[in-house]
Amino acid sequence: MIRLIAVPLVIVLCAAGCSTSGNVSSDTNTPIEPGELFVLEQGSSTVLDGRTLRFDGVAGDSRCPANTTCVWEGVAQVHLSLVDDDRAIPIQLEIPGLVEEETEPQDSQTITAGGYVFTIHALNPYPGADDDGAVRVTLSVRSTP
Repeated sequence: MIRLIAVPLVIVLCAAGCSTSGNVSSDTNTPIEPGELFVLEQGSSTVLDGRTLRFDGVAGDSRCPANTTCVWEGVAQVHLSLVDDDRAIPIQLEIPGLVEEETEPQDSQTITAGGYVFTIHALNPYPGADDDGAVRVTLSVRSTP
């Protein structure tokens, strides 16, 4: 009796462990073209002209929570890495609170590194919003002139 239950149970558990559904890796390696708007989840990466651009994380987020009145809008600091062969170029971008993705980015939202101009347009979820999803950053990249 135990053998009749144990064998099918082992087969089901092995099949579940071999399943390919779900996130296997957060590394997307999806190539992007300079000038286009794209989104990266924290820990994921993309390919930019043969280099890897990785979203390492958020160092600090003091943005004013949604539906709150604040004296200061706050700021969030996002860390990226541009990896090329044997070296990684650290990139730190800041986005102030209460910024809509569609508005013109402020100077503090743009940095030049590794031959590119990186601009942060949004960081989600926004503090106090009803979004419990993964941390994701909306960026654009263009080549330096």
